[in-house]
Amino acid sequence: MNVTNKTTKTFTISDINETQAQDLLSLSVKIFPTEVSASEKETLNNLRQALLSAGLQNKGEQHAD
Repeated sequence: MNVTNKTTKTFTISDINETQAQDLLSLSVKIFPTEVSASEKETLNNLRQALLSAGLQNKGEQHAD
């Protein structure tokens, strides 16, 4: 009997500054309309959600302070 054990690793992005994080958020939004696979779309959406959860805003959005 052959058994395949696949492990999915979770990564933490560190050592990037706020500007770089903002650029990643901007790219994840811009790339969405292009043709990408379902897996790539899910990854981009997860990245976008993580960055938004971290307190970043899409460029062009204003803080309502």
